[in-house]
Amino acid sequence: MITLTTVLLALSLDQLLDTLENTNLYNYFVHNFTEMWSQFTSFVQILAVFVDRNRFYNIFAETMANTRKCPKTGASFISRLTFSWFTPMIMNGYWKPLTDEDMWPLEVDNEAKNCVQQFNKHRHQLSENEAKPPVNILPTILRTHGPSLALNSVTKLVSTLLTLSQPVILDQLITFLTASGQTLAEPDWIGYTYALLLFVCPVLASVLNAQHNYWSNVIGLRIRTSITAILYEKSIKLSSSGRKDNTSGELLKMLSTDMHYIMFFVPYYDNLWISPLKLLVSIWLLWAQLGAASLPGVIFILVIVPINTYMNAIPGCQYRTSWPSHINRHQRHHQTPGYRYNPLMVPRRLVNTTLRPK
Repeated sequence: MITLTTVLLALSLDQLLDTLENTNLYNYFVHNFTEMWSQFTSFVQILAVFVDRNRFYNIFAETMANTRKCPKTGASFISRLTFSWFTPMIMNGYWKPLTDEDMWPLEVDNEAKNCVQQFNKHRHQLSENEAKPPVNILPTILRTHGPSLALNSVTKLVSTLLTLSQPVILDQLITFLTASGQTLAEPDWIGYTYALLLFVCPVLASVLNAQHNYWSNVIGLRIRTSITAILYEKSIKLSSSGRKDNTSGELLKMLSTDMHYIMFFVPYYDNLWISPLKLLVSIWLLWAQLGAASLPGVIFILVIVPINTYMNAIPGCQYRTSWPSHINRHQRHHQTPGYRYNPLMVPRRLVNTTLRPK
């Protein structure tokens, strides 16, 4: 039941609010509260970068289910950037030798089943548009791992630009220090900014370079896993006539050596375009600092690069030309009657089966 006192109290509160709205106290309170709330939300968002996602819940779930998961799946952004999620494994290996039970299971994206499934999906999509399955697997690789490779290349580009920016920042810092005694000196905060950038740029370049190397190896391993699984499936389905054309040695070479080359090509393919960029930027920086005096150094680089390339290619050519004769000599040596065990050539367990004459 509404009484006269309740009505008077409501009218008094309404008049009080109207009075506060017309004063500076109300505006001051609202402005400060809004500013404090925005600062609080920004602080919480910054803290969320350092917090592992569902860390305690995952530990409890793993304990109840008696299973283990890779900590990278729930790691925070900073933890992934600095690889601090791998610290427990390092500490565990410091205190005792690591065994298979100490290893974490693979991430879902790195499992062979998922890698092959994604690769086959894009391969079948490309094969449906043609009369026969494509022999070239490069379009399938680009469609499956193209976005990851592009993002990894951007990471390498940013890391390279941060590394090449250090001489420019150092030049600006020296210019600032030499002009500090003059009357038209720049503010002090500009010098502190240059000094801070000299520290931040190498750190960021190192972090991004580590991320580039990590993801290059991961992507290369995914590509190798997918192609190896497809080759193994094809080798099982080969007919008798197909097995005559493709020997077991050729299949083994494809599954081991060729896949090894594909895996290690991914970490170094960015050097095909990043090395000329580094060379051009370095020459430009030398020209900006030294002018025509940098021409002898540029000429020396242009002369020494082809010579080093040729000298590095000589051992590879000699190895490829001598390898067939080495294989033939090794086969003749094994087929020689009276051949005995040589500990430098073969394991001892093969003596009683193939090498010792009957």
